[in-house]
Amino acid sequence: MDVQTGWRPPLAKITKPQGGLAGLTARPRLIRMLEQGASCRLVTVCAPAGYGKTTLLRQWAEQAGRPVAWLSLDEADDDAPRFWRLVAFALSQALPPNSLRRSLPLSSALPSLSVSAFLDALIGELAEAGGRIVLVLDDIHLIRDAGILEPLGYWLRYLPPGVAVVAAGRSAPRVGGSRWAAEGKRLDLSAAEIAFTEDEAGAYLDAAFPGTFTPAQQLRLHQATEGWAAGLQLSGLSGAASLGLEAGGEELAAFLMEEAYGRLPDELKQFLLRSALPERIDSELAAAAAGCGREEAEALLGRVRRDSLFLLPSGADGWHRYHALFRGFLLRRPELSDFSRRDALQRCALELDRRGLAAEAIGCALSAGDGKWSSDKLDAFAAQALRQGEGRSLLGLLERLAELRELTAEQQLLQAYLLAVGGSFEAAGAAMAGARRIAERLEPGQERSRLSSGLLFVESNRIFFGGRFELWQQLADRAGRELLPAEGMYFNVDFNRSEPQVRRADIGMKGVLSPDTEAIGRQFAGMLDEGGWGGSLVSLYVRLALAEGYFEWNRLEECRTLLAGVQQDRSARLTAGLAVPAAILQAQLDAADGKLDAALNELLAAERLEAALEPQWQAGLIAARARLLLQAGQPAAAGKALASLGLPGKEPPAYHREFELMTLVRLLLSQRRLERALRLLDALERLQRREGLVSGLAETAALRALAEQGRGRQTEALRAIGQALAIGEANGYVRLFVAEGAPMRKLLAAFRARADGPPSGSEPRSAYVERLLGAFDYAPPRVLEAAAPLAEPLTEQELILLRHLADGAANREIADSLGLTPGTVRVYLSRLYAKLGVASRLQAVHAAQELRLLRGS
Repeated sequence: MDVQTGWRPPLAKITKPQGGLAGLTARPRLIRMLEQGASCRLVTVCAPAGYGKTTLLRQWAEQAGRPVAWLSLDEADDDAPRFWRLVAFALSQALPPNSLRRSLPLSSALPSLSVSAFLDALIGELAEAGGRIVLVLDDIHLIRDAGILEPLGYWLRYLPPGVAVVAAGRSAPRVGGSRWAAEGKRLDLSAAEIAFTEDEAGAYLDAAFPGTFTPAQQLRLHQATEGWAAGLQLSGLSGAASLGLEAGGEELAAFLMEEAYGRLPDELKQFLLRSALPERIDSELAAAAAGCGREEAEALLGRVRRDSLFLLPSGADGWHRYHALFRGFLLRRPELSDFSRRDALQRCALELDRRGLAAEAIGCALSAGDGKWSSDKLDAFAAQALRQGEGRSLLGLLERLAELRELTAEQQLLQAYLLAVGGSFEAAGAAMAGARRIAERLEPGQERSRLSSGLLFVESNRIFFGGRFELWQQLADRAGRELLPAEGMYFNVDFNRSEPQVRRADIGMKGVLSPDTEAIGRQFAGMLDEGGWGGSLVSLYVRLALAEGYFEWNRLEECRTLLAGVQQDRSARLTAGLAVPAAILQAQLDAADGKLDAALNELLAAERLEAALEPQWQAGLIAARARLLLQAGQPAAAGKALASLGLPGKEPPAYHREFELMTLVRLLLSQRRLERALRLLDALERLQRREGLVSGLAETAALRALAEQGRGRQTEALRAIGQALAIGEANGYVRLFVAEGAPMRKLLAAFRARADGPPSGSEPRSAYVERLLGAFDYAPPRVLEAAAPLAEPLTEQELILLRHLADGAANREIADSLGLTPGTVRVYLSRLYAKLGVASRLQAVHAAQELRLLRGS
């Protein structure tokens, strides 16, 4: 109580609040971070409204193990005397009685007493109290008076050891800055750090809305809300399992109106409404959207950041974007007239076009309803988009343009081509029909001839990607070189933007191999050579896909010849979708020849290629290197390589990481973690079926068979290998089986030897199984039998330990034999396991046998 006036603040302002947003879910990840940061002078928790800042701090305070003083701030507290009185009352509430017997009376003398005198007294009494205490200042963004913030910096600088301040709000006080952070005196938690992870979101939804959302729906909710706690809660309340920008519905709009948008000045509202029109902004684009100068736009963006209005970083170079749900709210606001919206979007389109960002420029113009400008720019952009592998983006722009105006014949032809290579054959046929009608209205001449040539080419693609190879052959025999389009942009399409092997991509038919695909590939490559397009990207992709097919068929000389031709081409070295698969294929050839060092060096060199620096290419090369290390019997080195990829744990696997995850399955098999490997295979198989990845389905069945064999479930192992062989025989796969080494050879021999036929499915022909077993005889033993040397050789003592393990000796027996203590034996064994890349005695003995480290093995 104020001794002069009898005033004391409402108890709710100076005590820890109860309940709170998303309060059902503990956040141990963040609790640990706060506990570690409590040794700092200042911890800030800064994020927009609804991120669960207060709830997080309440949860932490309940288990902090020390007194926590709490001050909930509001706008009226942005007054220096009132603020410091509240601080004194909050601290006295958490400290032993009479701890602030001088400071509390002095606080009532403010402002006639200087703030410095009061703070000196407060610092002294906190030091005398001698305990560890934390003061939470909640909603610190409401405090903007320099007469508070400057003394706050002084107070924090001289706080006694063990006393800390945690400031939570939409913006953080500018105190201490980077120097304090570097000295370990300040810790800052941002929105990105306190956002719910996928696991946390799932746990919250399960607790708050039990039985309402499936795991897949929980994942989509997390993606739509980007871990924003209020978005999760309001979407859950509205049952928005379909998600999109409508997640949370009217409840979300009301929350944003009350907590973020409704209280803003009109100038800032208008800026938000305009700057949210493009998908991302920087200061120049924001200026174009708002129709103001760059300096004014930078100042307004500064206010947006200061008020934490859901502005998130979007890549480098100063680009930002609004949170998807907040942007959706802004785009639906009625305050901006249609004319103002169109005007702002057209200015954005011109600014983006000036900076060479064609796809975004066209998108803004389409949103403004400007079909003519969009159409002209799209025609100019098409060749660049195909060259850069932006086919999906281009197709989306064409579909949006078609809503504004009729596409030209060339645009419909391009649309049909993109649909055909993407597997939408019926839609491709409809687009071709439109182009054909336009062509038929033209007078005979060059333009009609160009259109007819393009129609023939697109039809050939529709037939090929639809798997109707006989029809393609008939068409090619009839048309010859006329099958090639007159439009040059179709020859330099970058077909591969992420796959480490071309035959996994659409142009590689997702792993389908047959005499037809070989014949068509060779014939089409020859036609391209004759037409002068032998160095085009299309030609290079066709030849590399053929080379990969020859490797899989074990026709290694033909593979080497084709691959050498691709590698000599400059375009292939500069195009990641060619350079990375070519390096992986070369490494596979080297490994097949027993040149493991050369194979690993090939992949390491590829990781340094300028064309391969993007994360997806690095991940593919690292996974390919890990596969070779596993084949060479070096699971520890393989595990270390895979660890750098940050592969997902509990969350559902994503298809774009399938190649890496299939490598992880092999590591798990080598570690005898068979149950986890099988669970991962189940999830991957669903993705492979959805995407139609034929080679992946065969690979999954083969690895499942090895896992079941490792569990001693021979019937299940034979059933799975029968499924792999059925796909393998249909496509002539050989290396897929040979690469798995001795365990696969043993399994194939067991399949051949059984008398009662496979438990289910069709019986692969015995000749195919015999051919596979024969291929193992020509595989180099170094890869097959895992006889490569360890990265770190074993000592003589470790070899002796191995022999004791092989004899089944217990730790006590080993200790007595070697004159050691059992504890020392355990230490030596842990070092031995690390070198071998194993986790148990059994695995160590097995690895030693494979590496021929034991006498007689």
